[in-house]
Amino acid sequence: MPNVKRLIYEINSIAGGIQATGNYGGEGQFLASLGIDPEYPLGTLDRPSGAIASPVYQQFSSDHMTSATTPMFITGAKTTTGVFVYGANGSLVTYSDALLAVTEDGIGNLATSSGNGMTDYNDYIYCATNTDIQRFGRLSQTAPAFSGSYWVTSLGQSALTNSTYPGTRTVNYPNHFLYPHNDGYLYILDYDGANGRIHALITSSDGTGGSAEWDVVQLPPGFMPTCAAPYGTDIAIIMTPQGYNSSQKAKMALWDTVRGNKPYRFVEIGEPLATAAVNKNGELIIFAGDLGGGCKVLRYLGGESFEALASVNEGSPPPAGAVDVRGDCLAWGGHVDYPATAAGIFTLGHRSFGMPKFAMHNIARATSTGTFPIVSCLKFLQRTDYPVFGWRTDTPDDYVLNKIGGAGSHASVFQSAPINVGKNFIIRRLKIKLSAAVAATTIITPTIYVDNELASFTAGDAGLLAINSTNYANSERFIDMRDLSINGQHNFYLRLDFTGTDTNSVILPIVFEIEPYD
Repeated sequence: MPNVKRLIYEINSIAGGIQATGNYGGEGQFLASLGIDPEYPLGTLDRPSGAIASPVYQQFSSDHMTSATTPMFITGAKTTTGVFVYGANGSLVTYSDALLAVTEDGIGNLATSSGNGMTDYNDYIYCATNTDIQRFGRLSQTAPAFSGSYWVTSLGQSALTNSTYPGTRTVNYPNHFLYPHNDGYLYILDYDGANGRIHALITSSDGTGGSAEWDVVQLPPGFMPTCAAPYGTDIAIIMTPQGYNSSQKAKMALWDTVRGNKPYRFVEIGEPLATAAVNKNGELIIFAGDLGGGCKVLRYLGGESFEALASVNEGSPPPAGAVDVRGDCLAWGGHVDYPATAAGIFTLGHRSFGMPKFAMHNIARATSTGTFPIVSCLKFLQRTDYPVFGWRTDTPDDYVLNKIGGAGSHASVFQSAPINVGKNFIIRRLKIKLSAAVAATTIITPTIYVDNELASFTAGDAGLLAINSTNYANSERFIDMRDLSINGQHNFYLRLDFTGTDTNSVILPIVFEIEPYD
């Protein structure tokens, strides 16, 4: 085909996030990603890069958190330094602020516990077990310790009920979420097998002088409370139907703690399962969906109305301890099977000013190699824009905590939006710019899919080359694959797999030269 005019197609931005459908996306959107963070800075410039950046997350947990316990909650505390993690076998583990494995300390294992709930409240860490609450403190004093049964023995209350909640990938949603409200009380979620119940306790600011009240608000029968969050001065209580009965929908109860023991409004959420909630800058956000059927991020608009902000079509809604907020950015744990079977952190919105408000990204991938990975907890700690998160897998049975930075291999994936040519074509050239020179630790593998994935061309096919020090031995920063012969009839997209151990990233734009023909 002599003298055929080539067409130029470019990928100029990924700031728009993951697109909603397989064939249509908005400006700056793309098909899928795992562990790609466009806000990750490159080099010495501490600003969002806007690049296809693949930061490394490393394991920092050690023996105490890898001994057959899923990390269920993670938190800091107001009156001490360090980080606390509560596991599904009842273990409470601490780390220094630096989150180093050598600082890991197993405080103790609480009997008959499933990691049911944990929070920081008035100079103590409160841990819900299957039927009781214990606390660890005082945190501001030397030699803090557990003080035994607090809810049942010290406060003289009835035992909590260890009802079985729905679960996903062998992780049950917590059944005793602990919520400290802005009225000074700590509220305990409970389900007695027939009715949801909310109990309360209060102490002075140093944890002394405790008192408690059983069943301060009555919830409708057959609904299990899974989470609570502030809605102004009121409390939003999220509930899921007992037995995960898909003929009913999850509900939200709004309760004014000053005006009695009955919620003033019940709102149907519209999904069979609702598991987590958070207040983001005054907006009430709820995570709902279906087991294995995806997760929706909903914003409450008042009255009877919710607005869907984002949707992940795979996985399940996150556990209550696996959501958090950083600035204008929501973060939650999820798991998917596309573009690969993986667990990771999804975000909606950006942590930096000036970026699209409703862009969804997958910014971190769990460093897992086992089956059925799931993120079970996360938190923004260390005053950074990168979450700390815990996860587990089934085979092998790994239980791990990850943080940003350090040494480790990538397993990140980027898939561009489909580029529609609309006729027969041959991709002749691909130009990619890198943030750093190709090194021995750089491995970025391109794959091009054509015609809605009817065919694919991997490294070694039709002139495509893996970006590594074997194929690019001269420390190149500009990759120019100029001898391609990739045929398609309608459209194509580019996939990049980052599997090296450095943080070499792809600087946009990516440029394709294409020859169309009839």
